[in-house]
Amino acid sequence: MFETKINIFNVSSLINSFNFILKFCILVKNDSEALKYVDIHTHGNWNAEILQIKNLALSEANTISENGFYSLGIHPWYILETDFQSEERKLANLITHKNCLAIGECGLDKICNIDFSNQMRFFEMQIQLSEKHEKPLILHIVKAFNELMAIRKKSKAQQAWIVHGFGGSIELARQLTGMGLYLSFGQQLKNEFSKASKTIKSIPLNKLFLETDTWEVFIEEIYHLAALRIGVEEGELKKQLFSNFLEVFPDQKRKLMS
Repeated sequence: MFETKINIFNVSSLINSFNFILKFCILVKNDSEALKYVDIHTHGNWNAEILQIKNLALSEANTISENGFYSLGIHPWYILETDFQSEERKLANLITHKNCLAIGECGLDKICNIDFSNQMRFFEMQIQLSEKHEKPLILHIVKAFNELMAIRKKSKAQQAWIVHGFGGSIELARQLTGMGLYLSFGQQLKNEFSKASKTIKSIPLNKLFLETDTWEVFIEEIYHLAALRIGVEEGELKKQLFSNFLEVFPDQKRKLMS
């Protein structure tokens, strides 16, 4: 009797896995028309035709709706230095919204005039919230990649970290992706001679995202440029980034299985 139950359970699991694979294969059919473009980080208006994560500051939390996905976080430029606990409580409450998929953008910026030790304090707090609530991080990092890698090692974080607007060197990209981080590219791809246009060729496709950020540009254009710079078919790139999205946000994968 016990063995029969185990077998039934295994069969049920296999059927669920098969159903997901079947649904996914239908979505990623050869012409890739069924797939939405993924815009992993944008400050633009919500577009139902795009699978996008719109970034909101805590002060914009009242604009959250039941439509679309969001990220919420404390940007290093806008840290309220004397109000750490209040900001932490506010963020911890807001990220429980079902449409908040990620925390961010957050991170470290050595160019801005906010005290760096205070930036570290807020960043480490958001890492802890990320792990507790199982929300990936969308990162703003400027001239602080050594610190970022050290924190990643020290924290032993399990959630995905996505560096948005990446424009670093090939060597830095290899270090970051080697640690499991994802890199997102955007507007800089318009310049074929930019560091981003050269670096993106070396990125493993399963660690890549694309974005529009604050720029007045369509994500479709960014995909076209990325495919051109990398040397892959745009349809294949679209499939891979959709797969990356499901990997980083497993709740969305489970919804496809239901």
